[in-house]
Amino acid sequence: MISTLARTGFGIKISYGRESKPEVIFRALSEMLIAFQSLDRHLLESVDVKFTPIILLEDLEKGSLIAWLTTVLEKLEDKEVINLKFDKIVGTFLNQARYAVINFTKKGNKLESKEQIEELQQDLVKIAESSNIKELPIYSFINPRDLLSDVTNIQNSLTELSDEDNVSYLTSDMEVSFNKSFSFTNEIVEEILTKEIIESQSIMILKVKKPDYLGDSKWEFEYENRKLEAKIKNSKWLSDYQQGKIDIRPGSSLRASIRTIVKYDYDNEVISSQYEILEVLEIIPPTTYIQAELS
Repeated sequence: MISTLARTGFGIKISYGRESKPEVIFRALSEMLIAFQSLDRHLLESVDVKFTPIILLEDLEKGSLIAWLTTVLEKLEDKEVINLKFDKIVGTFLNQARYAVINFTKKGNKLESKEQIEELQQDLVKIAESSNIKELPIYSFINPRDLLSDVTNIQNSLTELSDEDNVSYLTSDMEVSFNKSFSFTNEIVEEILTKEIIESQSIMILKVKKPDYLGDSKWEFEYENRKLEAKIKNSKWLSDYQQGKIDIRPGSSLRASIRTIVKYDYDNEVISSQYEILEVLEIIPPTTYIQAELS
């Protein structure tokens, strides 16, 4: 059941050029609202009350496209929370937190260090304190994985817009434009999210699917019915193969010494697994090739 117990009004304004495609404008708006709903949920999930924030459309204005929206919450049964004027607390917190996230992307065009996301987390805590949301049972840092995911989704919603299209976030007393140029790489995301790195070494048999004939990129193998990419670190062996001194037939496998590098986040979930071939111990020809040799 939905209740108007907590309502937070805000707007998304898209100032579009004459030749802008309407489907692009409305798709950007739709994707941004989905991203904001996810952000709202992550911002509030550390408050120990059972509810879900839902964004509803209140009005559309033309000229520049302005969508006025409200956030409603599932009906709450916690009388203590209601007595805290929860609607005003949530409204203040969400609007200021969204503003902080958008403003975070305007401090530069790239996310380059872990310290930047930690600063945003600290800003969100300060906003929680000033809005009195910390009077509710529990509030903690928003998970950096969730925060980065929401920032990514917000930025992705802007990618199809033209240079003439500009987007702003509106409330009754503030307006802030989005930075369409803000971006970050997968490498910096991994660095920010990584709590622990565990390396191990073992002997594995990998079926060759796509070798690297010329450069120093990863080979593609099949292992346990899944694709596995690995870089060959033995430069002498790799050079011999690329010069045609080593013969690998289609369907061959490598018995090799493999270094596995696994990165874990702060929830002890695997972020990524990387594989390096330290030494090729044996080239195992395909079964059909062996049978042909024996016949």
